[in-house]
Order: sequence, then C-alpha cells, then structure tokens
Amino acid sequence: MPHHPHPVSAGLLRGAIAFWLLSLAPGLHARYVASAICPGDVLAVAVFEHPDLTSTAQVQEDGRIRLPLCNWVQAAGKTAGALAEELSAAYAKASIEKAFVTVQITAYGPRTVYVIGEVLEGGKSLEITPPAKLTVTQAVSAAGGFTDSADLRRVMVRREGADGAMEEIPVDVLAVISGARKAQDLALEVGDTVVIPRSLPVYVVGEVKTPGMFQVGTHSALRCSEVLGKAGGLTDTAERAQVQVFRRAEGTESTTLTVDMDAVYAGKFDADISIQPGDMVVAARRHKIYVLGEVKKPGALELEPGVSLTAVQAV
Repeated sequence: MPHHPHPVSAGLLRGAIAFWLLSLAPGLHARYVASAICPGDVLAVAVFEHPDLTSTAQVQEDGRIRLPLCNWVQAAGKTAGALAEELSAAYAKASIEKAFVTVQITAYGPRTVYVIGEVLEGGKSLEITPPAKLTVTQAVSAAGGFTDSADLRRVMVRREGADGAMEEIPVDVLAVISGARKAQDLALEVGDTVVIPRSLPVYVVGEVKTPGMFQVGTHSALRCSEVLGKAGGLTDTAERAQVQVFRRAEGTESTTLTVDMDAVYAGKFDADISIQPGDMVVAARRHKIYVLGEVKKPGALELEPGVSLTAVQAV
C-alpha cells in the first residue's frame, strides 16, 4: 500500500513557522532606517494561491505584526522585500505549497527625528517621508537654519545603538557646506536627535568702551575690527597698534596674535585677522611717563606707539 504522510496540524504549522521567524528577528534594541519597515506602518501581506493566509497588519511598537499561522512576527527594521522572502521561506518549510509571499507598505507610520540647540526653531521634530532621505543639513534647514552663535564644527547626532547605548556621531557641518573633501552629510535614521551646540564666547577686555563677552558663530566669522565694534570701539587711551588676541586650540598652549588697528584703519585690511570662538581680545592702555617737580605742567604724558622721548623733550 502506498504510504500517505499524516496531515500536519495547524498548531504544528504555527509553531514551526513562529520558531523559524523568531530566529530571524533582530535584537531588542533594533534601530530603523526610514526606508525599512517601522512601527506604525500598515502592511498588506499576500500569499499566492492562499487567500486564507492573506491579511493586513499594523506594525506594533515592539516592531511585530500578527499573521495567520505565524502568530507574532518581527517586521520592523526589515525591508518589505526581505520580510516577504523570510515569510516565503517559513511557509515553504512548513510544507505550504507555492508559498510565494508579497509585502507592501500601504501606509507609513511616524519616522521622527529631532533638532535641538542653536537653530531658529529649536526643539523641532521632523518626519522622514520615504523613499526620500533626510540629512543633517536638510534637517537644520527645515528647523529654520542656524543662529548666529551656532558652532557648525561640533554638530552631534545622538543615535541609539544596537545594544541600547546612546552613540554620538560628530558631523562637521561647516566642512559639508564649504564643500570640503571627504566631508559627508550624514543621513538620519528614525529617532535620531541632531544637536547644534553654541559656540564658545569671545571676550573683549581692556581699553574698549563696553568690555564684555560676545557670541561669534563659526559660519559667520568676524574680523578683529568687527568684534571691537561690538564692544563699542577702542577708547582714546588704547594702544591701537598692539591689540592682542589670545587663542588656545583644544589640547594646545595658547598663542598670542597682534593686530595693528592703526594699519587697519589706514586701509590695510589684510592686517585685520578673523576672530575665532574662545578668543580673548585685549586692548592695552598706552604707555605713560610721569613728569613731576618744578615744571610748568607736571603730570602724565601718553606716548604714541614707537615714540620715545628724551628727558629734555619730556620737560
């Protein structure tokens, strides 16, 4: 007598398929690219010549969908094509003939990224609309653009890693918008947060009318004359030919630059250096000598830079 295989029960089928698909599920802390299936998506799952297995399902917050025979299946983080191939293989292993599966995303759930810090519309959430991508510079533009005090060299993207730990990915946006070689505009993933920090302040002290602290952004560098203008300009007693700029790069000793503002005011604009965030601009007082005793006008004499007097001239 010919041997006929025993029919497989629905329970065994469900168990076999669920076990197979479980082995294909991503880790607990899966992160999702916008082009992949994400929580909130609505999927149309069709099985060729098996209308009883064809269904529509919405992806849950944990990334799973519920399907006939399969019970709960991990879908988020996979492309529609990859999920279809996995389902086809799972149904075939469970002895379902002609198990050709197609998966389509019929409605997209939220694909949110966040932009905070030195942008004109800080704290804004943005949606990525597949199949389009969203980069860091595009996200900043959608948030109104940078403020005048933004530090474009230290932009950071915070992203949850596969182990659940938060990663920080640096992006030199100034290099990107300047067209520098090897500079890349990072494509954002679902849940990313773009952080634009405030640049370090510039301090202006000494012989200026309103000394203080001023913000200078990296995308709109100011010259020394412009920073002095923010401080009200030099006083009449300032040593204009020897304005000093103290600069310290991270991990290095400070350097001192000297700016001849007399030369700048005379039209030699190449002497007017750019001021960087974190610089300190010091305008010193002119040197004085004091003449006392039996003279008609005892007191202090201010010397112009490079000028020296004899005792007879001082008297």
